Amino acid sequence: MVINFADKSVLGLAADPIRKDLGLSSSAFGLASSAFFLLFSVCGAAVGLLADRVRPKWMRF
Repeated sequence: MVINFADKSVLGLAADPIRKDLGLSSSAFGLASSAFFLLFSVCGAAVGLLADRVRPKWMRF
């Protein structure tokens, strides 16, 4: 979760160079960022529920 949070922070810090390189407007970049953040929260909740039901031995990645 810490690494994923750092990814979100870096995405915000690097927004201007990314937008410039990809030729995205502010709204297009916002839509892409929102999709990333939504997926982050859904996956965090899913893995949290899974971690409650599965033995820790099987949760190692």
